[in-house]
Amino acid sequence: MELARSAGVGAAIALVAVSITSLALAHSGATGAVKVRMDSMKSIANDMKAISTTLRNKQLRYGLIGAAANRVEGHSARVPTEFRERDLSHPTEAAALIWDQFDDFARLSRDMEVAARSLEAAALEKAGPKIIVERFQARGATCGACHRSYRIKN
Repeated sequence: MELARSAGVGAAIALVAVSITSLALAHSGATGAVKVRMDSMKSIANDMKAISTTLRNKQLRYGLIGAAANRVEGHSARVPTEFRERDLSHPTEAAALIWDQFDDFARLSRDMEVAARSLEAAALEKAGPKIIVERFQARGATCGACHRSYRIKN
C-alpha cells in the first residue's frame, strides 16, 4: 500500500526520533516520580516510533498501529497522576510551570489521549493511509503542544 509522502510525516518521524534519543540520554540517574514519568514518556516515544516506522516503510500494519495507539492512550490517561508530585530533581525535563498551570497541563494530556484513541479507532476500522497519517500527525502534535510549554531540554 502506497502512503502519500508529505513534509508533515517526515517532520513527525524526525520529532519522534529526536525525542527517543533525548529520552535515552536523560533517563540516566532518574529515581522516584521522575523515573516513573520518564519511563512513561519513553514508552510513548517508543510506540510513536513503531508507528512512524511502519508509515515510513509504506506499510499499514493496522494491528501494530492500533496496539501502539492504545498503549499511548493508556499512558496519556495516567500523565496527570504521574505529575501530581512536584518533583524537579535531576534529570527531570519537567518545567515548574506544570504545577502552576496544572489544569492546562492536564487538558493537554487529555488531548493526547483523545488523539491516540482516534488513531486507534482508525486502525481498527482499517482506514486508508491518508486518515492514518492525519491522525498520527494530530497525535504527534499533542506532544509538541505540551513540550513547548512544559518541557525543559537539558
